[in-house]
Amino acid sequence: MRANGTNRNGLKVKTAPVHRAARRQRAGPTKGERTQARLIDAAIAEFASRGLERTKISDIVARAKLSQPAFYLYFDTKDRLYEHLVSRVRKELLAIIRRVRVPSNLDRATARRGMTAAIREFLQYFADNPSLGLIGYFQTPRTKEIHKEIAAFVAANIVAEQASGYLRHDLDPDFASECYVGTLDRIVSQYVLTGKSSPEQLADDVADVYLRGIEATKT
Repeated sequence: MRANGTNRNGLKVKTAPVHRAARRQRAGPTKGERTQARLIDAAIAEFASRGLERTKISDIVARAKLSQPAFYLYFDTKDRLYEHLVSRVRKELLAIIRRVRVPSNLDRATARRGMTAAIREFLQYFADNPSLGLIGYFQTPRTKEIHKEIAAFVAANIVAEQASGYLRHDLDPDFASECYVGTLDRIVSQYVLTGKSSPEQLADDVADVYLRGIEATKT
């Protein structure tokens, strides 16, 4: 489709064609994209409640209110769909860890607020995506691999924050990271996914333990 216009000399010209794909992009998700999103949402609910082995493709399409052939337009097998979800969680969590590294040259109070905010953002992911987080962080056979990768990224953040003077230089970054990630794993499973406490309160409590310590001060 071409639309007429005028150039700066007042002469009529034809503009470049407006492609159908561009019009669809401006209009929002396509029908196919909406169908795929329904499948993914249904799969998240089914995998979270039944696990990979007990979930059938027929369960997913029934929840999504789609036909079984529609499933195969987007995914070859349920395992491929499951892996898509696990990879999504891994990618999104690593993006959070990269993003929340506290920048250098901050005063101590601001740096501490930044570290608390980093904890809160990690926990908030699971509060916002409880079923997806359960699948991609706890339920998957790749759990150990993903936790190890996250711990490595956290260790890199610790090294950077040691260099900025926010954390003690005598800490072993790898050991500190394993302790910290292990703590967050338990906090997520016991408090966030169960709804016992909010990410905001939990972040404050975890920061208090790690940044202030548990040893009583002498009076």
